[in-house]
Amino acid sequence: MKGLKGHRVGPYVLDEYVGAGKIGFVYRAHLDEIPEVEHAVKLVPNPRPGWDNELKKVARLSKVSNVVHFHRLETHQVTSGSNTAVVQYTVWDYVAPGRNLRDYLEFTQNCSVSFLFAVVTTILRVLHACEQLGAQRHGDLHTGNILIGEQDGTQLDSSGNPVDPIFVSDFGYGATGEQCAPKDDYQGLATIADAVIRRVDWDSAPASGRLFLTGCRDLLKKVSREQTASEKYTPLSILKTLQEMSVRSSRISPTSSRLTPEVLQTQQNDASVGQFQISEMLGDDWELWNKLFVARVPARSRILEKDITAVVTGPRGCGKTMLFRRLSERLILECGPVDGIPQTFLGLYVNANDISDAFASFSENPTSIQVARLISFLHLCVVSDVLSVHAIARDPRHDSGDPLVNLLQEWFGSKPTGNSLVTNEDPLSSYRTHLEQLKRKYVSGPQAVQFPGQVLFEQHSFLRDLIPALREKCSWVSDRMVFVFLDDYTTPRVSEPMQRVLNRVVFQRSSDFVFKVATEAATTFVAEDSSRKLLQDGDDYKLIDIGEESLFMSEKEREGFLGEVFSRRLSRDPRVGDSCRNLPSLLGRLGMSKTAFARLLRSESPKDQTQVQLQAQLRGAARRKALYCGHDVFTGLWSGDTRLMIQLMQDVVDAEISQTGASSVVQTVSGETQDRAFRNRGGQWLEQQRRNSPTDPQQFDKTARDYANSSAGFRLSGASFGSHLKAIVEAFKTAARAELFGPTYVMTENGHSREVPKMAFRIEITDEFRLSDMAAAIYRDLIRYGLFMRDARGKSIRGAMVPRLYLRRLLLPYCVLPLSKRDSVSMSCEWFSKLLLTPDQFSLDWIDQRFAKNADSRDQLLMPFADAGNDLQSGAVVEPEYDDISEDGDL
Repeated sequence: MKGLKGHRVGPYVLDEYVGAGKIGFVYRAHLDEIPEVEHAVKLVPNPRPGWDNELKKVARLSKVSNVVHFHRLETHQVTSGSNTAVVQYTVWDYVAPGRNLRDYLEFTQNCSVSFLFAVVTTILRVLHACEQLGAQRHGDLHTGNILIGEQDGTQLDSSGNPVDPIFVSDFGYGATGEQCAPKDDYQGLATIADAVIRRVDWDSAPASGRLFLTGCRDLLKKVSREQTASEKYTPLSILKTLQEMSVRSSRISPTSSRLTPEVLQTQQNDASVGQFQISEMLGDDWELWNKLFVARVPARSRILEKDITAVVTGPRGCGKTMLFRRLSERLILECGPVDGIPQTFLGLYVNANDISDAFASFSENPTSIQVARLISFLHLCVVSDVLSVHAIARDPRHDSGDPLVNLLQEWFGSKPTGNSLVTNEDPLSSYRTHLEQLKRKYVSGPQAVQFPGQVLFEQHSFLRDLIPALREKCSWVSDRMVFVFLDDYTTPRVSEPMQRVLNRVVFQRSSDFVFKVATEAATTFVAEDSSRKLLQDGDDYKLIDIGEESLFMSEKEREGFLGEVFSRRLSRDPRVGDSCRNLPSLLGRLGMSKTAFARLLRSESPKDQTQVQLQAQLRGAARRKALYCGHDVFTGLWSGDTRLMIQLMQDVVDAEISQTGASSVVQTVSGETQDRAFRNRGGQWLEQQRRNSPTDPQQFDKTARDYANSSAGFRLSGASFGSHLKAIVEAFKTAARAELFGPTYVMTENGHSREVPKMAFRIEITDEFRLSDMAAAIYRDLIRYGLFMRDARGKSIRGAMVPRLYLRRLLLPYCVLPLSKRDSVSMSCEWFSKLLLTPDQFSLDWIDQRFAKNADSRDQLLMPFADAGNDLQSGAVVEPEYDDISEDGDL
């Protein structure tokens, strides 16, 4: 198919062979009757299943610029010599001179930062158009599918000068649910950006360019690694972030990485309360780090204990990454010490995603070579951060040379780049470059990596030798304890076999260093090492759940932490007036106790309920009297998920501006506006969870098939895994509201008695916690995705610990539930399994049981699955950490 120049295909004459992809051969061609009309003709000898998906996608983008557009589909009999074949051919725009980005980079010595920005933002604009027009995704992004045209005078820059156009072509033929699955667009985009970044001359780039390069690279790494569908960023949000990053970086002085005082005020005017929700968006903008980081993180003192490894979990956006990065020595040097945290430790930062990227196909049963290479790579990552710190902290006046270089020579040789150092060349920079090149070689396989110190790096005990050596050669290390902050240590990105191998290093005991590990949830961390030793919480490590810690913070502590977070952010938003730049002044206060608010929720119910009326009320269908509003309610919705609270605050400010038509918020936002924003944000977040998939889809499918064979008629609610998780929340909402509208109980305090509604958003299991394989698989992801938060304190049932589960607080307004954590929805493990497996049926059965047992609304409600000691009983003893209404002033 490559030698058809001059052949006729339909009405076209093939002029020049351009190139080939996986399924077709592309020629520049012209219309026989009108030679001036040039197109690209793609010949496809053997169309694969799903070949028409590309045409369907591109057809939706027919009016979108920077897309190579489709014109025609035909078949033709092609004869070359003695061979004849019928081929399918498609006709497209021809982008002269027929070069793709891969070819462009091969013949370009250096690329500019502005070229990187143009390529990435053009692709993002096209991906945004795909999303808006129903094309879903490109599905096959790589450098061969990005075309760089030549100037023809039709495309101009902002100054009116002609520019080379950029086009996106060859949309993938894969589609979700079909034989060939589409490739991840963000992973493709990150790969394209990385290819361009390698052509940028870092040393000659201005400080502003280096700042953008670092931020762009880190942001695209972050979004490409996100596998949870409900947490993925939209192309538009990434585009806006890069545009903001470009504006910020352009305002720094040419020779410094700091913003000049003159432009700080300009940046202030561009800010909003919802900006910079992830640390990668901050890049190396140290001023922003200092402005936005809040040190008063839940359980900070426990995380920073020096005598035990900490495994830190918490919901997405709780600040684990920001905390680990800010406490690393590099950011201490760049931003200064953190207020309130003594500098008695030295932090090194490693992101476990770098490890998973290098070992994407790590075996379930790894060989000794694979194990050695994995351990070596972890140690290279640690040394990489050591060198980045040393480059800042070393004494440039050291006359006898850099003592660390001698150690680097032992590890990597005297000619790390293959050439001898030249006059005035910095050996540390050379070794840093070489180390990053070594790390990239791991992707090619274990045999591709060779360096003199390799055997040392492959030892579990390498860090035991490294830290004393650093104390000797680097004065900045001194005698401080070294914390290795290992971030994003989460399955399935860091697979279970990988974690078992790495755990031999991470959980070793030493007086010189200790690891601090961040993982998504308790269920995404493997508490076992490669020797099959089980790692015990409290002995080998300390599990710290930021979500759980936030649950048991006092209201004063919660308001203190979030108050500092939002006073910093509100003060940067020009739309918020000076009088409203803290939570109390912006949101006001609810003005009633939790008990009074629960009574108000109950008052929305008709006096004489039929079962149909009650079910409608439980769904929140009636007009509501209770408004979720006030800074005390706002802070009460926090489950450690600070990023979601930032999004919620952005919603509130946007809604108030839209509602009033004013240019700024100068008085307390109305209760109705807050209530609407609170309910909507919870509903939107829950709806996003429908996109989630099981952590291990293959294993889940097998478990589901086995369960379906033993339980005739079983199927997931809503026909998808994510919809099933949402249905579980909806079913719990039904049960919790049934308890709210059920009988009250009497509390007696200091001689005073009061009737209290049952206020529950907690599940309490009343017997042994034993789940089937199917229920356990659903339960693990219910926790992983944060729909429910696990209270590891639990309680003892017949000598075994039974967990308590809390509904994510953000969902309380959407579910129309009370704000107190005092009570619980008590159920047996059998009923809990029914909630997990058949949530729709659970809802119906729970209501039936309630009406069957509730003959008199003033009688004590005692469900058949409730424990005799449950807290419905008048005068029942409630554990102090759960009792948040005994002193709320409601008597």
